[in-house]
This record gives sequence, structure tokens and C-alpha cells, in this order.
Amino acid sequence: MEEEKQRQEQGFKKIRFDVQCEEYRQQHLPLLKSRTGANYRVHIERLELHFADRYIDEVRKAHVAEFVAHQKRAGLKQLGRPDTRFYLQNL
Repeated sequence: MEEEKQRQEQGFKKIRFDVQCEEYRQQHLPLLKSRTGANYRVHIERLELHFADRYIDEVRKAHVAEFVAHQKRAGLKQLGRPDTRFYLQNL
């Protein structure tokens, strides 16, 4: 708890994942080409469904591994190695 207090004193703000996703949609997606933006939207929606209620600084490797496993169990064919790396880079 002391660490959290120090971070807040230094100006750190806790941001929920869903809030950051919305900010990303508004600021970054309009700069992308149409098809690229559409692909990013799909990925962001999947990430947001899984992590929306978490604060960004609370997402751990185990949460990401759980997300990847869930996506694979759901049968999403686009979750090969390149897509897994894409998700991890965006986190």
C-alpha cells in the first residue's frame, strides 16, 4: 500500500483497461488506414472483453496467459503465433 501511495504522490493515475481502450480508439485509430483500423478494433474488443474491469498496472503474465488460452479454447483461428504476439504487444 505504501508503494501505491508514493505512486499517487508522484502523479501516477490508476487507469482501467476499458478507459484506456476508449482513449486509444479516439486518439490512435483515426490515424490508421481503414483496414488496419478495422483489424485493430477487433483485437481491442477481444482484449477489452477480457480485461475491461482491471486496472492496467494490475495485468500480469498469468492474466495474459489466461486470455490467450481462453481465445484458443473459443476456437479463434486467428490466434496463431503472430496474433498472440500482436495481443501481447498491445497490452
